Formats: sequence, structure tokens, C-alpha cells
Amino acid sequence: MDTPDYLDCKPVTALEREAAIALGACLQKLKWPGDRFPVELRFNFEITRAGSSALKVTRTTAPIAGSAKVGFNHWYLVSKPADFFRFVIPAEAAQVDLQRRAMEEGRIVPDYGSEWARTYSGITDAPPQSPAELQERFDNRPLRLMKKQIPVRCDCPLPAGFQVYGGKPEKLDAGEAACRECGGKLRRAGEADYPPTISQSMAYLRHAVSRTGARGR
Repeated sequence: MDTPDYLDCKPVTALEREAAIALGACLQKLKWPGDRFPVELRFNFEITRAGSSALKVTRTTAPIAGSAKVGFNHWYLVSKPADFFRFVIPAEAAQVDLQRRAMEEGRIVPDYGSEWARTYSGITDAPPQSPAELQERFDNRPLRLMKKQIPVRCDCPLPAGFQVYGGKPEKLDAGEAACRECGGKLRRAGEADYPPTISQSMAYLRHAVSRTGARGR
């Protein structure tokens, strides 16, 4: 199986190619008008969300035309491929298709709302997941560390006791930042405090980013 002609993608790994094929299959189920809306798919490390999508309109008279961009988080794809294929790919396909249809009909629909859930359920039997629920399936700590956020420890047992702090450094250093779970003060940590899974993830990400850049491809 291959991707539709309207789907522009430059996968580097076999897993990225499989993800591109899966996205194409979802769009075909949705009867995506590829002649009017070509789709650009890119894999990157820059976003901390699992996926993103956006539309650009270049012709406003009926039938409207333009282009779509879909971004997939490469790290989430390789770290939890089963969840990514089951939930993320159909979620973004449903989201971009719903936005296109709403734009054609001259209306505004909320992102990932009830209409999105119905669109999503039409292409997969996996239960709909909100962006927040999806996020809980993936560990974003390595990505946040790559963004130079601060590694910290709390009183929770590892690996949960290793966190990444994105607030003001002054608040952390003043002892005013606390863990929401144990209530203990957050303390700065170093690489020696990284759980093994985090160390392995960081090694992978550093190597991947050095080859492709933060925006991936």
C-alpha cells in the first residue's frame, strides 16, 4: 500500500512511512478532496503535542481550494507506536477534515469537540481521546528537556519523582515550587539523576536532532 498522490511526505524511517500510509488511509476514508487540498505531512521534535494540523485557503470561491499541513511528533511515534497509530493519526485526520468541511460551509466548529468525535469514530473503532487525554499517553519529559526546561526531583518515588519544571527559575530556587502529587518542594536535578528511560530517550533525541534539526522533516 502507498500514500495518495496528494500527500507530500518525505519519511526517513520505516515507521514514518507506515504513519504516512496510515494517514493517507484515514483521509481516503474521509473522501478527502486531494485535487483541491494537497496535504503536506512532516515529522518533527519541536512540538510537545502528539500532532498538529492547519489549513490554508488559496481560493475562496466555490469550490474553495487550498492546502493542509499535518505535523506528527517523531518522538511520540517511535516511543509508543501502537498508541500513535491507534489514536493520534485518526485524531489529526478527523480534525483537519472537519475544519476543511466547516470552512467550505462557512461556519466555525470547536477543535476536538462533539462533531470531531463523530468524524473520528467514522474512521476508527478506537475511543475518542481529547488532546489532554492523548498527552497523558506519552512522556513529554525528554522533549521538554530538549527545550532547556529544568530537570527537578520531588519526594515521589522514581520514575515519577523526576520531573521537568517549566516555570520561573527564581520561584524554584526560592523553594516556592512544589509537586502537585506529594506536595514536596521541587529541587534541581542533574543528568546523574535521570531515570534510565530518560537517559536513553535523551540520547536518542540528541542523535536524531543532530541529523535532522529540531523541525525534523
